[in-house]
Amino acid sequence: MLGKSSVGADMGQDNIRYFLFLEGRWRWRPTKTMRAAGFSMVPMGRGGPDRDADGNPAASVEDRKRAIELNAEWDAVRLGFRPPQKLDRPLFAQGSVGDGYQRALALREAERRHRGVIWNAEQRSRDDWPRAWKWIGPAFGDCDPKTIQPEHFLKMDEKTGVVSGLLPTIEASVSITERHRVIKVWRSLWVKMASMGYCSADADPTLSIRNTAPQPRQASWQRREVLKGEALKEQVVEMTEDLVEDIVGRYSDKETHPSDWDLAGLRESLYHQFNLRLDFSTEEEDSLSPESLWEMANQRVLQAYEDKEKRFGEPMLRQLEKIIMLQTIDSLWKDHLLNMDHLKEGIGLRGYGQKNPLQEYQKEGFDMFEEMVRRKEEDVVQKLFTVELARESVAREIDIEQPRPQRMVLSRGEDAISARASGVAVKREGEKVGRNDPCPCGSGKKYKRCHGK
Repeated sequence: MLGKSSVGADMGQDNIRYFLFLEGRWRWRPTKTMRAAGFSMVPMGRGGPDRDADGNPAASVEDRKRAIELNAEWDAVRLGFRPPQKLDRPLFAQGSVGDGYQRALALREAERRHRGVIWNAEQRSRDDWPRAWKWIGPAFGDCDPKTIQPEHFLKMDEKTGVVSGLLPTIEASVSITERHRVIKVWRSLWVKMASMGYCSADADPTLSIRNTAPQPRQASWQRREVLKGEALKEQVVEMTEDLVEDIVGRYSDKETHPSDWDLAGLRESLYHQFNLRLDFSTEEEDSLSPESLWEMANQRVLQAYEDKEKRFGEPMLRQLEKIIMLQTIDSLWKDHLLNMDHLKEGIGLRGYGQKNPLQEYQKEGFDMFEEMVRRKEEDVVQKLFTVELARESVAREIDIEQPRPQRMVLSRGEDAISARASGVAVKREGEKVGRNDPCPCGSGKKYKRCHGK
Protein backbone atom coordinates (compact mmCIF):
# COMPACT_ATOMS: atom_id res chain seq x y z
CA MET A 1 0.00 0.00 0.00
CA LEU A 2 1.25 3.48 -0.86
CA GLY A 3 0.42 6.65 1.01
CA LYS A 4 1.78 10.05 2.04
CA SER A 5 2.47 10.94 5.63
CA SER A 6 0.31 13.51 7.36
CA VAL A 7 2.71 15.70 9.25
CA GLY A 8 0.37 17.12 11.86
CA ALA A 9 0.36 20.37 13.76
CA ASP A 10 3.87 19.95 15.22
CA MET A 11 5.38 19.97 11.73
CA GLY A 12 3.48 22.95 10.43
CA GLN A 13 2.63 21.30 7.03
CA ASP A 14 -0.02 19.00 5.66
CA ASN A 15 2.30 16.57 3.82
CA ILE A 16 5.97 15.74 3.63
CA ARG A 17 7.29 15.55 0.08
CA TYR A 18 8.76 12.24 -1.10
CA PHE A 19 7.81 10.57 2.22
CA LEU A 20 5.80 7.44 1.33
CA PHE A 21 4.63 4.19 2.88
CA LEU A 22 5.95 1.39 0.63
CA GLU A 23 6.34 -2.35 1.13
CA GLY A 24 5.44 -2.31 4.82
CA ARG A 25 7.60 0.62 5.96
CA TRP A 26 8.02 4.38 5.57
CA ARG A 27 10.59 5.50 3.02
CA TRP A 28 11.96 8.76 1.68
CA ARG A 29 11.91 8.18 -2.08
CA PRO A 30 13.73 10.67 -4.34
CA THR A 31 12.85 11.25 -7.98
CA LYS A 32 15.10 10.44 -10.93
CA THR A 33 16.44 14.01 -10.98
CA MET A 34 17.25 13.82 -7.27
CA ARG A 35 19.02 10.49 -7.73
CA ALA A 36 21.18 12.04 -10.42
CA ALA A 37 22.19 14.66 -7.88
CA GLY A 38 23.39 11.98 -5.46
CA PHE A 39 20.30 11.26 -3.35
CA SER A 40 19.09 7.70 -2.76
CA MET A 41 16.06 6.12 -1.13
CA VAL A 42 16.18 6.04 2.68
CA PRO A 43 14.18 3.26 4.41
CA MET A 44 12.74 4.20 7.80
CA GLY A 45 10.46 2.69 10.44
CA ARG A 46 7.28 0.65 10.01
CA GLY A 47 5.08 3.13 11.90
CA GLY A 48 3.09 2.91 15.08
CA PRO A 49 -0.27 1.40 16.04
CA ASP A 50 -2.23 4.52 15.03
CA ARG A 51 -3.43 5.01 11.47
CA ASP A 52 -3.20 8.05 9.24
CA ALA A 53 -5.84 9.36 6.84
CA ASP A 54 -4.84 6.78 4.20
CA GLY A 55 -5.06 3.86 6.61
CA ASN A 56 -1.29 3.42 6.91
CA PRO A 57 0.56 3.02 10.22
CA ALA A 58 1.36 6.50 11.50
CA ALA A 59 5.00 7.49 10.98
CA SER A 60 7.08 8.32 14.03
CA VAL A 61 8.16 11.86 14.85
CA GLU A 62 11.81 10.94 14.26
CA ASP A 63 11.08 9.61 10.78
CA ARG A 64 9.13 12.73 9.90
CA LYS A 65 11.93 14.98 11.08
CA ARG A 66 14.45 12.94 9.09
CA ALA A 67 12.32 13.26 5.94
CA ILE A 68 12.02 17.03 6.40
CA GLU A 69 15.80 17.28 6.83
CA LEU A 70 16.32 15.34 3.60
CA ASN A 71 13.88 17.65 1.79
CA ALA A 72 15.83 20.65 3.09
CA GLU A 73 19.06 19.13 1.75
CA TRP A 74 17.45 18.64 -1.65
CA ASP A 75 16.07 22.18 -1.68
CA ALA A 76 19.57 23.51 -0.96
CA VAL A 77 20.91 21.58 -3.98
CA ARG A 78 17.94 22.51 -6.18
CA LEU A 79 18.22 26.24 -5.42
CA GLY A 80 22.00 26.27 -5.90
CA PHE A 81 22.98 26.86 -2.28
CA ARG A 82 24.92 23.59 -2.17
CA PRO A 83 26.62 21.55 -4.91
CA PRO A 84 25.26 18.05 -5.71
CA GLN A 85 26.61 15.16 -3.70
CA LYS A 86 29.42 13.04 -5.10
CA LEU A 87 28.81 9.37 -4.50
CA ASP A 88 32.37 8.27 -3.88
CA ARG A 89 31.16 5.38 -1.72
CA PRO A 90 29.33 2.21 -2.86
CA LEU A 91 25.56 2.17 -2.57
CA PHE A 92 25.63 -1.13 -0.64
CA ALA A 93 27.97 -2.47 2.01
CA GLN A 94 30.66 -4.88 0.90
CA GLY A 95 29.52 -8.48 1.15
CA SER A 96 25.80 -7.58 1.05
CA VAL A 97 23.26 -8.85 -1.47
CA GLY A 98 23.23 -5.43 -3.15
CA ASP A 99 27.01 -5.47 -3.51
CA GLY A 100 26.84 -8.96 -5.02
CA TYR A 101 24.11 -7.83 -7.45
CA GLN A 102 26.17 -4.88 -8.66
CA ARG A 103 29.24 -7.05 -9.16
CA ALA A 104 27.16 -9.70 -10.94
CA LEU A 105 25.75 -7.10 -13.37
CA ALA A 106 29.28 -5.87 -14.11
CA LEU A 107 30.47 -9.45 -14.74
CA ARG A 108 27.52 -10.19 -17.05
CA GLU A 109 28.27 -7.06 -19.07
CA ALA A 110 31.98 -7.93 -19.25
CA GLU A 111 31.19 -11.47 -20.41
CA ARG A 112 28.90 -10.19 -23.17
CA ARG A 113 31.48 -7.72 -24.40
CA HIS A 114 34.15 -10.43 -24.33
CA ARG A 115 31.96 -12.46 -26.70
CA GLY A 116 31.46 -9.38 -28.88
CA VAL A 117 27.79 -9.03 -27.92
CA ILE A 118 26.46 -5.53 -27.27
CA TRP A 119 22.82 -5.22 -26.24
CA ASN A 120 20.67 -2.46 -27.66
CA ALA A 121 18.07 -0.54 -25.65
CA GLU A 122 15.30 -3.02 -26.52
CA GLN A 123 17.33 -6.01 -25.32
CA ARG A 124 18.28 -4.24 -22.10
CA SER A 125 14.66 -3.41 -21.41
CA ARG A 126 13.83 -7.13 -21.58
CA ASP A 127 16.52 -8.16 -19.10
CA ASP A 128 14.93 -10.03 -16.18
CA TRP A 129 17.61 -9.02 -13.67
CA PRO A 130 16.71 -5.31 -13.20
CA ARG A 131 13.04 -6.18 -13.11
CA ALA A 132 13.48 -8.84 -10.44
CA TRP A 133 15.76 -6.51 -8.48
CA LYS A 134 12.82 -4.14 -7.99
CA TRP A 135 11.54 -6.80 -5.56
CA ILE A 136 14.81 -8.27 -4.28
CA GLY A 137 16.59 -4.95 -3.70
CA PRO A 138 14.19 -3.33 -1.21
CA ALA A 139 13.84 -6.60 0.71
CA PHE A 140 17.44 -7.88 0.85
CA GLY A 141 19.74 -5.25 -0.74
CA ASP A 142 21.42 -4.25 2.54
CA CYS A 143 21.38 -7.76 4.05
CA ASP A 144 24.20 -10.23 4.51
CA PRO A 145 23.16 -13.25 2.38
CA LYS A 146 24.06 -15.60 5.24
CA THR A 147 21.32 -14.08 7.40
CA ILE A 148 18.48 -14.62 4.91
CA GLN A 149 16.12 -17.48 5.79
CA PRO A 150 13.45 -19.35 3.78
CA GLU A 151 10.77 -17.74 5.94
CA HIS A 152 11.65 -14.37 4.44
CA PHE A 153 10.34 -15.68 1.12
CA LEU A 154 7.45 -17.84 2.29
CA LYS A 155 5.94 -18.21 5.75
CA MET A 156 2.61 -19.36 7.19
CA ASP A 157 1.16 -18.27 10.53
CA GLU A 158 0.30 -21.48 12.40
CA LYS A 159 -2.55 -19.83 14.28
CA THR A 160 -4.30 -17.96 11.50
CA GLY A 161 -3.06 -19.95 8.48
CA VAL A 162 -2.21 -16.70 6.67
CA VAL A 163 0.68 -17.03 4.20
CA SER A 164 3.11 -14.10 4.06
CA GLY A 165 6.56 -13.29 2.72
CA LEU A 166 8.08 -11.85 -0.44
CA LEU A 167 6.71 -14.46 -2.86
CA PRO A 168 3.03 -14.22 -1.86
CA THR A 169 3.34 -10.44 -2.04
CA ILE A 170 4.67 -10.61 -5.61
CA GLU A 171 2.00 -13.09 -6.70
CA ALA A 172 -0.80 -11.00 -5.17
CA SER A 173 0.52 -7.68 -6.48
CA VAL A 174 1.50 -8.73 -10.01
CA SER A 175 1.23 -12.38 -11.09
CA ILE A 176 2.63 -15.89 -10.68
CA THR A 177 4.79 -15.22 -13.75
CA GLU A 178 6.53 -12.39 -11.91
CA ARG A 179 7.03 -14.69 -8.90
CA HIS A 180 8.69 -17.28 -11.13
CA ARG A 181 10.95 -14.61 -12.65
CA VAL A 182 12.10 -13.31 -9.25
CA ILE A 183 13.03 -16.77 -7.93
CA LYS A 184 14.88 -17.62 -11.14
CA VAL A 185 16.97 -14.43 -10.94
CA TRP A 186 17.55 -14.87 -7.21
CA ARG A 187 18.96 -18.37 -7.70
CA SER A 188 21.29 -17.17 -10.46
CA LEU A 189 22.39 -14.30 -8.24
CA TRP A 190 23.01 -16.67 -5.31
CA VAL A 191 25.30 -18.84 -7.45
CA LYS A 192 27.33 -15.77 -8.46
CA MET A 193 27.50 -14.54 -4.84
CA ALA A 194 28.74 -17.99 -3.81
CA SER A 195 31.52 -17.74 -6.41
CA MET A 196 32.45 -14.37 -4.84
CA GLY A 197 32.73 -15.98 -1.39
CA TYR A 198 29.72 -14.16 0.06
CA CYS A 199 27.78 -17.35 0.85
CA SER A 200 27.68 -21.11 0.34
CA ALA A 201 26.23 -22.41 -2.92
CA ASP A 202 24.12 -25.09 -1.19
CA ALA A 203 22.71 -22.66 1.40
CA ASP A 204 20.27 -20.90 -0.94
CA PRO A 205 17.13 -20.22 1.17
CA THR A 206 14.85 -20.76 -1.85
CA LEU A 207 16.00 -24.33 -2.57
CA SER A 208 13.15 -25.67 -0.42
CA ILE A 209 10.61 -23.71 -2.49
CA ARG A 210 9.33 -25.22 -5.70
CA ASN A 211 9.59 -22.91 -8.70
CA THR A 212 7.92 -24.24 -11.84
CA ALA A 213 7.00 -22.19 -14.86
CA PRO A 214 3.37 -21.03 -14.90
CA GLN A 215 1.08 -23.64 -16.43
CA PRO A 216 -0.51 -21.33 -19.03
CA ARG A 217 2.91 -20.62 -20.56
CA GLN A 218 3.61 -24.36 -20.84
CA ALA A 219 0.18 -25.36 -22.12
CA SER A 220 -0.10 -22.55 -24.65
CA TRP A 221 2.82 -23.98 -26.63
CA GLN A 222 1.18 -27.34 -27.31
CA ARG A 223 0.39 -27.52 -31.02
CA ARG A 224 -2.04 -30.35 -30.52
CA GLU A 225 -4.30 -28.16 -28.41
CA VAL A 226 -4.27 -25.49 -31.08
CA LEU A 227 -5.33 -28.06 -33.67
CA LYS A 228 -8.24 -29.06 -31.49
CA GLY A 229 -9.29 -25.43 -31.38
CA GLU A 230 -10.21 -25.55 -27.71
CA ALA A 231 -9.87 -22.57 -25.37
CA LEU A 232 -8.00 -20.50 -27.95
CA LYS A 233 -9.44 -17.23 -26.70
CA GLU A 234 -8.36 -18.04 -23.13
CA GLN A 235 -4.80 -18.61 -24.34
CA VAL A 236 -4.81 -15.30 -26.24
CA VAL A 237 -6.11 -13.45 -23.18
CA GLU A 238 -3.42 -15.03 -20.97
CA MET A 239 -0.67 -14.12 -23.44
CA THR A 240 -2.07 -10.59 -23.73
CA GLU A 241 -2.07 -10.09 -19.96
CA ASP A 242 1.52 -11.35 -19.73
CA LEU A 243 2.65 -8.96 -22.47
CA VAL A 244 0.87 -6.00 -20.88
CA GLU A 245 2.56 -6.90 -17.59
CA ASP A 246 5.98 -7.05 -19.28
CA ILE A 247 5.54 -3.68 -21.01
CA VAL A 248 4.24 -1.92 -17.90
CA GLY A 249 7.06 -3.38 -15.81
CA ARG A 250 9.58 -2.18 -18.37
CA TYR A 251 8.49 1.47 -18.25
CA SER A 252 7.29 1.90 -14.65
CA ASP A 253 9.10 1.81 -11.34
CA LYS A 254 7.49 1.85 -7.92
CA GLU A 255 10.58 3.57 -6.48
CA THR A 256 10.29 6.65 -8.71
CA HIS A 257 7.57 9.23 -9.26
CA PRO A 258 5.29 8.71 -12.31
CA SER A 259 6.58 11.99 -13.77
CA ASP A 260 9.96 10.28 -14.17
CA TRP A 261 8.53 7.29 -16.07
CA ASP A 262 8.98 6.96 -19.82
CA LEU A 263 5.27 7.19 -20.64
CA ALA A 264 6.01 8.07 -24.27
CA GLY A 265 7.96 4.82 -24.65
CA LEU A 266 5.09 2.98 -22.93
CA ARG A 267 2.57 4.35 -25.43
CA GLU A 268 4.75 3.41 -28.40
CA SER A 269 5.30 -0.14 -27.10
CA LEU A 270 1.58 -0.65 -26.51
CA TYR A 271 0.79 0.70 -29.98
CA HIS A 272 3.43 -1.53 -31.60
CA GLN A 273 2.18 -4.63 -29.77
CA PHE A 274 -1.59 -4.07 -29.61
CA ASN A 275 -2.29 -1.38 -32.22
CA LEU A 276 -3.79 0.72 -29.41
CA ARG A 277 -3.05 4.28 -28.30
CA LEU A 278 -3.16 4.70 -24.52
CA ASP A 279 -3.59 8.30 -23.37
CA PHE A 280 -3.74 9.65 -19.82
CA SER A 281 -5.13 12.83 -18.40
CA THR A 282 -2.93 15.00 -16.19
CA GLU A 283 -4.82 13.85 -13.10
CA GLU A 284 -4.38 10.19 -14.07
CA GLU A 285 -0.64 10.60 -14.62
CA ASP A 286 -0.13 12.16 -11.19
CA SER A 287 -1.96 9.32 -9.43
CA LEU A 288 -0.43 6.42 -11.38
CA SER A 289 1.23 3.43 -9.73
CA PRO A 290 2.59 0.27 -11.40
CA GLU A 291 -0.48 -1.66 -10.25
CA SER A 292 -3.04 0.91 -11.40
CA LEU A 293 -1.18 1.39 -14.70
CA TRP A 294 -1.28 -2.35 -15.36
CA GLU A 295 -5.00 -2.54 -14.55
CA MET A 296 -5.78 0.43 -16.80
CA ALA A 297 -3.71 -0.82 -19.74
CA ASN A 298 -4.92 -4.40 -19.38
CA GLN A 299 -8.57 -3.32 -19.28
CA ARG A 300 -8.30 -1.19 -22.41
CA VAL A 301 -6.37 -3.81 -24.36
CA LEU A 302 -8.84 -6.59 -23.54
CA GLN A 303 -11.75 -4.27 -24.36
CA ALA A 304 -10.20 -3.62 -27.79
CA TYR A 305 -10.05 -7.38 -28.40
CA GLU A 306 -13.68 -7.78 -27.34
CA ASP A 307 -14.66 -5.04 -29.80
CA LYS A 308 -12.77 -6.84 -32.56
CA GLU A 309 -14.65 -10.07 -31.76
CA LYS A 310 -17.96 -8.22 -32.13
CA ARG A 311 -16.91 -6.81 -35.53
CA PHE A 312 -15.51 -10.08 -36.90
CA GLY A 313 -17.92 -12.48 -35.29
CA GLU A 314 -16.90 -15.20 -32.85
CA PRO A 315 -16.51 -18.06 -35.42
CA MET A 316 -14.35 -15.93 -37.71
CA LEU A 317 -12.05 -14.75 -34.90
CA ARG A 318 -11.66 -18.30 -33.52
CA GLN A 319 -10.61 -19.46 -36.99
CA LEU A 320 -8.11 -16.60 -37.28
CA GLU A 321 -6.69 -17.48 -33.86
CA LYS A 322 -6.16 -21.07 -34.96
CA ILE A 323 -4.56 -20.16 -38.30
CA ILE A 324 -2.23 -17.51 -36.88
CA MET A 325 -1.15 -19.69 -33.95
CA LEU A 326 -0.33 -22.66 -36.17
CA GLN A 327 1.58 -20.58 -38.72
CA THR A 328 3.59 -18.81 -36.01
CA ILE A 329 4.41 -22.01 -34.11
CA ASP A 330 5.53 -23.85 -37.25
CA SER A 331 7.72 -20.97 -38.44
CA LEU A 332 9.40 -20.33 -35.09
CA TRP A 333 9.87 -24.03 -34.36
CA LYS A 334 11.77 -24.55 -37.64
CA ASP A 335 13.97 -21.55 -36.85
CA HIS A 336 14.58 -22.91 -33.35
CA LEU A 337 15.71 -26.31 -34.64
CA LEU A 338 18.10 -24.60 -37.05
CA ASN A 339 19.52 -22.43 -34.27
CA MET A 340 20.00 -25.49 -32.07
CA ASP A 341 22.00 -27.15 -34.87
CA HIS A 342 24.22 -24.07 -35.10
CA LEU A 343 24.69 -24.07 -31.33
CA LYS A 344 25.66 -27.73 -31.36
CA GLU A 345 28.34 -27.15 -34.02
CA GLY A 346 30.38 -24.72 -31.94
CA ILE A 347 29.56 -25.70 -28.36
CA GLY A 348 32.63 -27.92 -28.07
CA LEU A 349 34.87 -24.84 -28.16
CA ARG A 350 33.56 -23.82 -24.73
CA GLY A 351 35.87 -26.42 -23.27
CA TYR A 352 38.85 -24.18 -24.09
CA GLY A 353 37.31 -21.60 -21.74
CA GLN A 354 37.21 -24.10 -18.85
CA LYS A 355 33.43 -24.52 -19.22
CA ASN A 356 31.45 -27.74 -19.45
CA PRO A 357 30.11 -27.88 -23.05
CA LEU A 358 27.14 -30.03 -22.06
CA GLN A 359 26.03 -27.65 -19.32
CA GLU A 360 26.52 -24.65 -21.60
CA TYR A 361 24.50 -26.37 -24.34
CA GLN A 362 21.65 -27.12 -21.94
CA LYS A 363 21.67 -23.60 -20.50
CA GLU A 364 21.77 -21.75 -23.80
CA GLY A 365 19.31 -24.18 -25.40
CA PHE A 366 16.82 -23.51 -22.62
CA ASP A 367 17.31 -19.75 -22.99
CA MET A 368 16.74 -20.04 -26.73
CA PHE A 369 13.55 -22.05 -26.13
CA GLU A 370 12.23 -19.43 -23.71
CA GLU A 371 13.05 -16.72 -26.23
CA MET A 372 11.13 -18.66 -28.89
CA VAL A 373 8.09 -18.94 -26.60
CA ARG A 374 8.25 -15.22 -25.88
CA ARG A 375 8.47 -14.40 -29.59
CA LYS A 376 5.57 -16.72 -30.30
CA GLU A 377 3.38 -14.88 -27.81
CA GLU A 378 4.40 -11.47 -29.16
CA ASP A 379 3.88 -12.44 -32.80
CA VAL A 380 0.51 -14.14 -32.25
CA VAL A 381 -0.92 -11.27 -30.20
CA GLN A 382 0.45 -8.61 -32.53
CA LYS A 383 -1.06 -10.26 -35.62
CA LEU A 384 -4.44 -10.81 -33.96
CA PHE A 385 -4.67 -7.19 -32.82
CA THR A 386 -3.63 -5.75 -36.20
CA VAL A 387 -5.50 -8.06 -38.59
CA GLU A 388 -8.55 -6.54 -40.30
CA LEU A 389 -11.15 -7.93 -42.69
CA ALA A 390 -11.37 -6.35 -46.16
CA ARG A 391 -14.81 -5.02 -47.12
CA GLU A 392 -16.63 -6.76 -49.97
CA SER A 393 -16.45 -3.68 -52.22
CA VAL A 394 -12.67 -3.41 -51.67
CA ALA A 395 -12.21 -7.10 -52.43
CA ARG A 396 -14.21 -6.70 -55.66
CA GLU A 397 -12.05 -3.75 -56.73
CA ILE A 398 -8.90 -5.73 -56.09
CA ASP A 399 -10.27 -8.60 -58.20
CA ILE A 400 -11.12 -6.23 -61.09
CA GLU A 401 -7.69 -4.60 -61.02
CA GLN A 402 -5.89 -7.91 -61.36
CA PRO A 403 -4.57 -8.41 -64.96
CA ARG A 404 -6.29 -11.03 -67.10
CA PRO A 405 -4.14 -13.98 -68.26
CA GLN A 406 -3.08 -13.43 -71.89
CA ARG A 407 -2.27 -15.99 -74.56
CA MET A 408 1.32 -15.70 -75.74
CA VAL A 409 2.42 -16.65 -79.28
CA LEU A 410 6.09 -16.98 -80.21
CA SER A 411 7.05 -16.19 -83.82
CA ARG A 412 9.70 -14.40 -85.87
CA GLY A 413 7.31 -12.55 -88.16
CA GLU A 414 4.30 -10.29 -87.71
CA ASP A 415 2.32 -12.27 -90.29
CA ALA A 416 2.83 -15.42 -88.29
CA ILE A 417 1.60 -13.68 -85.15
CA SER A 418 -1.58 -12.46 -86.82
CA ALA A 419 -2.08 -15.78 -88.58
CA ARG A 420 -1.70 -17.88 -85.43
CA ALA A 421 -3.89 -15.50 -83.46
CA SER A 422 -6.61 -15.90 -86.12
CA GLY A 423 -6.15 -19.68 -86.26
CA VAL A 424 -5.11 -19.78 -89.99
CA ALA A 425 -2.30 -22.22 -90.93
CA VAL A 426 0.90 -20.58 -92.20
CA LYS A 427 2.27 -21.90 -95.56
CA ARG A 428 5.89 -21.40 -96.69
CA GLU A 429 6.46 -19.93 -100.14
CA GLY A 430 9.53 -21.29 -101.93
CA GLU A 431 12.26 -23.52 -100.58
CA LYS A 432 13.34 -23.47 -96.97
CA VAL A 433 16.47 -21.40 -96.30
CA GLY A 434 19.06 -23.12 -94.12
CA ARG A 435 20.65 -21.33 -91.20
CA ASN A 436 24.13 -21.38 -92.80
CA ASP A 437 22.90 -20.55 -96.33
CA PRO A 438 23.40 -17.05 -97.83
CA CYS A 439 20.58 -14.71 -96.88
CA PRO A 440 18.06 -14.18 -99.77
CA CYS A 441 18.23 -10.40 -99.24
CA GLY A 442 21.62 -10.32 -101.01
CA SER A 443 23.65 -8.94 -98.11
CA GLY A 444 26.24 -11.74 -98.40
CA LYS A 445 25.77 -12.74 -94.77
CA LYS A 446 24.58 -16.07 -93.54
CA TYR A 447 20.86 -16.33 -92.97
CA LYS A 448 21.36 -16.88 -89.23
CA ARG A 449 23.42 -13.68 -88.98
CA CYS A 450 20.98 -11.57 -90.99
CA HIS A 451 17.21 -12.08 -91.29
CA GLY A 452 17.33 -15.41 -89.52
CA LYS A 453 17.97 -13.88 -86.09
